[in-house]
Amino acid sequence: MLLVWSSLWPHRPLDRIRFDLTAGQPGGDCTLRWTLTTDGDLPSESTLGHLRHRLNYLINDRLRRSYGQ
Repeated sequence: MLLVWSSLWPHRPLDRIRFDLTAGQPGGDCTLRWTLTTDGDLPSESTLGHLRHRLNYLINDRLRRSYGQ
């Protein structure tokens, strides 16, 4: 399954977050991989670090906590 979010950052409107979900065994877990892409200018290393940190927090922390993990 593929899901694409539009940018989370008003100052970087051309960024996209792509989620690739792969089903595991029936009744089991799935794997999730997210990829940050852009059609705009590449971010500096500092900005990229900020974007990665924010996505990790939103996806890997907040989302998992919402499911009690």
